[in-house]
Amino acid sequence: MSDSRPRPPLLRRALAAAATAATAAALLTVPAQPAAATTATITKSAYYDKVLAGIIGEVGGFLTGYEFAAAGDAPLPDSWFEPANGPYAGNFTHFTPGDTANYTRLLATGRVRGQDNYFMDFFNQLVLKDKGANPTDDDIRAEYLDHGIKDYGGSDIAAQLIERAGMKPFQTGEHALNSVSWCCEPYIETDTLGFGAPGLPRTAGALAEKFAKISGSFDTTTWSVFMATLMSQAFLTDDARTALAQAAASLPAESWPAAVYRRAVQLHNQNPTDWRWAQQQLAAERRRLYGADDDRVIADLNQGTVVLAILYGNNDYLSTLKIAAIGGNEGVDNAAPVAGLMGVIKGMAGTPQAFLDKIWAGGQGVFVNDTTGALRTYVSRNYPAEQKWSDLAALYQGNAETAIRAAGGTVGTDSYTIPVQDVPAPVTAAPANPGFESGDLTGWTASDAAHAKAESQIGTTSFAHTTLAHSGDWKGTVFTDAGKPDVSLSHAVGSLVPGARYRVRAYLASVGGGDAGLYADPGNGGAVQAVSAYSTEDMGAMGPQILGRAWAAREVEFTATGTTATVGLRLNAPGGAWANIDDLTVERITEPVAVRYEAEAAAAAGGAASGDAASASGGHYLGGLSTSGASGTFTVQAPAAGEYRLLVHYTSTAAPETYRIDLNGDIDWPLPAQLGLSVNGGDRGAVFFPRTAGHGGAFPDGTVAVPVTLAAGSNTITFAHRGGSGAVDLDRADLSAFPQAVTSTAPAAGPGGNLLLDPGFDAAGAGQSAPGWSTWAGTAGTDADADYTEAGGYDGALRLTQHKTGAFEVYTSQTVTGVAPGRYTVRARVMGGGGQTAAYLDVKGYGGADQRANLPQSGWPNWSTVQLTGVQVTSGQVTVGFYSKAAGGQWVSVDDVELFRESDG
Repeated sequence: MSDSRPRPPLLRRALAAAATAATAAALLTVPAQPAAATTATITKSAYYDKVLAGIIGEVGGFLTGYEFAAAGDAPLPDSWFEPANGPYAGNFTHFTPGDTANYTRLLATGRVRGQDNYFMDFFNQLVLKDKGANPTDDDIRAEYLDHGIKDYGGSDIAAQLIERAGMKPFQTGEHALNSVSWCCEPYIETDTLGFGAPGLPRTAGALAEKFAKISGSFDTTTWSVFMATLMSQAFLTDDARTALAQAAASLPAESWPAAVYRRAVQLHNQNPTDWRWAQQQLAAERRRLYGADDDRVIADLNQGTVVLAILYGNNDYLSTLKIAAIGGNEGVDNAAPVAGLMGVIKGMAGTPQAFLDKIWAGGQGVFVNDTTGALRTYVSRNYPAEQKWSDLAALYQGNAETAIRAAGGTVGTDSYTIPVQDVPAPVTAAPANPGFESGDLTGWTASDAAHAKAESQIGTTSFAHTTLAHSGDWKGTVFTDAGKPDVSLSHAVGSLVPGARYRVRAYLASVGGGDAGLYADPGNGGAVQAVSAYSTEDMGAMGPQILGRAWAAREVEFTATGTTATVGLRLNAPGGAWANIDDLTVERITEPVAVRYEAEAAAAAGGAASGDAASASGGHYLGGLSTSGASGTFTVQAPAAGEYRLLVHYTSTAAPETYRIDLNGDIDWPLPAQLGLSVNGGDRGAVFFPRTAGHGGAFPDGTVAVPVTLAAGSNTITFAHRGGSGAVDLDRADLSAFPQAVTSTAPAAGPGGNLLLDPGFDAAGAGQSAPGWSTWAGTAGTDADADYTEAGGYDGALRLTQHKTGAFEVYTSQTVTGVAPGRYTVRARVMGGGGQTAAYLDVKGYGGADQRANLPQSGWPNWSTVQLTGVQVTSGQVTVGFYSKAAGGQWVSVDDVELFRESDG
């Protein structure tokens, strides 16, 4: 490694932004879709063959797999594997469920009745056919009301909330309303949205996220995007493992799903022949979830098995299916998407003969929408009693053509020209220890150390591992008393781009009447943003919390004024209370222009009236909406017809969420703090306003981002009393396009990906040689041996380590030339023991001032992510390096270094 000395630090240039007046004409301005790097051509007949084989695969995989056939999570015997002849096909040789008559889905040869793994996929395609390539929240609600969905778990609760409680779909998957939002329905019912978006992973992922949020939240929606992306990519390759590697870029780098994926890859690399060993290793590392009543349903356990099946299956259909089907836990939910994927990869010619015989049945096979069985998995109204598989394939094909055209592609006489999209990788500002799983407050700062702690409360029952953390074993806790009525637990987030917009999301819980809230302080005079999480439901005793809703998701958005910001939990409770925070994320988003409408200017009726409050925007608010017949009507302007975000600022006195919706769809009334919504006089359902600490004019406090579909020009939006407990007061409403996640081009997506040579330090083996990388041996020139590659990589064999027994100074770097002008991200996985005089990522020589980010020091083996975004390259080259100045024995390790161009959004 040759000499490449770092330049001394330079002062960052100050950034100034001119204020821009918000105009209605700018409301729908959204980031441009990145230009397609390439196009792909697929014949219509080839697409039809692949999508038909994918549908047959989804159904056949379900009929092959076993769910809950073992008390634990161990894989099942090889002898149990028989394509299209598992328990749901009526074969009870190895496992007998409680209700065999209703359990059986294969009614006769070529006749298969519905189950959640595929019937909701078919319903989603009906929605797209009826409403177009990008259905709105109102469109989805209308389809649910028209057709009457009967389903399991979170999907069933969502359907009941829409149909019986009048809710809008954008809220029905949130944990505050849906106690089974952690379950599998979001990702098993949206994966084939990728079938309808071939080579269009951005399109597939966006649809999957929208549909998944109807029934789920948190990691279930992350897995939904991943699975739809995987299916979309499968149309462009003949190897399932290639599609898998590409789809993995859609997983946010610091998310638990990304960690599960990386661990599965590590296990396969470590032992590439024994999938059973890998499955048990992965199962032993599963993460607990609050409210989960059965470990075997948890997403990471099952999606991890999907990844293992694809890796160990070596692109062989039956080998891949076998691992998913008998891999334990919810094997049917793993076998269905895996076989669907392999169907797309292999086509009908590569489909197992048993699937062709029992399901396809020479083209005569049908899906039966059976509304008579005890299992609630059907469309109850205005839906065909039977559909041929060929007709369903034609339905997908029609929607695919709509998606291709919408993306700028062409539909020819015999073929499609697809503008291939990159796999979008979310740009995050990765906080260290976001879920406190280090077991302490590493990365966090307490305003008073005696009133804050990392806390673990876990237990085990006969059928579920339980936790009082939102996920995992640990949570952050603050508490107050008479001597300390105000406490905060905060995190300094770095590597921000000044002037960029960010969304902070975390899960909060509080009991005791305190004012608990999530906040973001950008510093440098920037406005502090905060939302309340007041008196959420008590967690109760340790045990399975299938109906528990103690944790509430909260979000705030802020504009960075520098490269760091402080985010976290605040609790104000003079009488004494406690609050928790868990699973903090920070992502970069776009900032569409918004137009503000003050609530006191809305037309009040039926007892609603304007009130005065110094803390309200403009000093006034709209109250009195708890009175029967009361309403407030905003008149807003839209530059074009479309769906907009109405960000409503409010306070609410709703009681904690004590009502229940059980798995039979029974609702305990009334639902708290709802306001009815109408647009231009048409009913658009109900909006839930969670409890806030302030009320009666104490602002700011809560926000709800309501999707509204508007006509071009003038529109009326009315919020009206709807019943239920609690009063809602409105402060203002900001109308804009929906902010979009800022993404970077995924390195796995092909040309234009990672520009660095040997980014994982695996090319030359362990030692002091890494192709492309050079070493500066310190001021004294004596530390050339202080950087080297060794075993223990992040997801490969090796890592770069900077370490020496004596004091040392070293800089390891790579200079890339021929870099096209544009905005780039530098990202790396790091860990270290801490204590160094200096340890940082350095980016220089790109045409601007040097940029640096300190390396998180979380100890072995806790990898973290460090990144610098928005590096504006103008010089045609970039130098990426890692610098350490440390005492003897101190160390830092680096792996998976990335330099890639960001999307133009």
